Amino acid sequence: MRDHGGNLDEAMAGFGGTAADWIDLSTGINRQPWPVPPLPPEAWTALPTKRALAALIEAARGVWGTEAPMVALAGAQAAIQLIPHLAPPDRARVLEPTYNEHAAALRAAGWAVKEVSRLEELAGADLAVLVNPNNPDGRRIEPEALLALLPQVGRLVVDESFGDPDPALSLAAGCGRPGLIVLRSFGKFWGLAGVRLGFAIGPAADIAAIAERAGPWAVSGPALEIGQRALLDTAWAEATRQRLAEDALRLDALVERAGWELIGGTGLFRLYRTPEGTAAQARLARHRIWSRVFPARPDWLRLGLPGSEEEWKRIEAALKGPKTFGTEEAAVLSRLLHWRRDVRHFRRDPVPDEVLRRLRVAVDSAPSVGNARPWRIFRVEDAGLRSAVRVEFARCNGAAASLYSGDQARTYVKLKLAGLEAAPVQFAVFTVTDPDAGHGLGRQTMPETLRQSTAMAIHTLWLAARAENLGLGMVSIVEPKRMEELFEVPEGWEFAAYLCLGWPAFSDDTPLLHRNGWQQNCATDWEIR
Repeated sequence: MRDHGGNLDEAMAGFGGTAADWIDLSTGINRQPWPVPPLPPEAWTALPTKRALAALIEAARGVWGTEAPMVALAGAQAAIQLIPHLAPPDRARVLEPTYNEHAAALRAAGWAVKEVSRLEELAGADLAVLVNPNNPDGRRIEPEALLALLPQVGRLVVDESFGDPDPALSLAAGCGRPGLIVLRSFGKFWGLAGVRLGFAIGPAADIAAIAERAGPWAVSGPALEIGQRALLDTAWAEATRQRLAEDALRLDALVERAGWELIGGTGLFRLYRTPEGTAAQARLARHRIWSRVFPARPDWLRLGLPGSEEEWKRIEAALKGPKTFGTEEAAVLSRLLHWRRDVRHFRRDPVPDEVLRRLRVAVDSAPSVGNARPWRIFRVEDAGLRSAVRVEFARCNGAAASLYSGDQARTYVKLKLAGLEAAPVQFAVFTVTDPDAGHGLGRQTMPETLRQSTAMAIHTLWLAARAENLGLGMVSIVEPKRMEELFEVPEGWEFAAYLCLGWPAFSDDTPLLHRNGWQQNCATDWEIR
């Protein structure tokens, strides 16, 4: 999956606000950028010159201590797109987990890509790729180990996009060796990602081939001017390295107090293990702070470093969270509970994706025994499946109606017990009865707590939906085994509920069965023993 940080549009869609309201810590881009001075008019009005390009390359060589051939490009991403075309597609290996564009670009160019977890597994590849220091976990590989690997691969691509805080890790000075290509990014350390500037350093033939494919004017005039001036500002760079090192420790200390565990990182970002990444992301997002989660690792959360003191204060407040709740919050919860009704009458209007995303995040916060999270939820869009569920409901509803007689039978027939026809969103919920997650904690003597956990997830969804002014209804008049067959679930999955979600056709705080004379609500007695 080609997912990235910097997706602030998604943050605003899910949690509101404008771009100016948000602190974007999802990218690892320095939030105290190099101060761009006024540029000469010709940087904007004239085509980029060879002289300006040569001056930029000379400045970059000085910063990274290399005399090797180098090409400037529109970001390191441009090099990632071009490198797969240096040779006919063959066997590529990528050291994972890492920036997902490397494997994606290789596959798009026809390479057979194998993702490996150990450095030595790269040996034998026609093209081997790694990121050092690594994104997202900050894994470091010493230059000596990489040079030892070089003779064992056709080409070795080392992406050093996050390497500027730690110059000693770089292989740039060793470039020029056959088969070694180093990528550098300007936008991250200098905090000017919008300039779109990056570099590839390597053997003359490879660099010439990349430059040929990139074409003339691969870098804009303003980027040439800004890049050269910033790279020559060595005093700023050294002060920034010192600040980033101190700020990384500061962020780690804040996060440790929040109960998250440091996995690793660089001077530009940190990676933490959390109880649940999307819930942690939502917690920060409610304070208009955006972070990076990873679909393949739900317990990971990556944070860039805040910039100003105001940003540090906001993230500290977000990580602390409220210690207590007041009467206002209690009153809102009471209203939600009172208005949480089993809705059967829906409008057909669609539910926006950003609202569904917030509901999914809410479910991620539901309690579960041993943190087993045994619920599995399918969003049912297939017309054939929906039709089969309606048929199953009609069959079971007819059988249930035959159990009643007299006034009760007549009342039953009048009840609307499902919103299957109109509800725009429908879910099938199952419980995994022996999940690996949780390692059996808390359920050895009471395995039914797994089913109870799923019920709590459903109730969490119910309340969250009500808070969005949505209604939810549970369809329980179906046969569980038949539902398991319809959805072809694995052995050990039990049907829990079929849910209908949408905008209520009307609002009513009186329960359906109370309103239709089936049974009145009654108070709960708390017996004292």
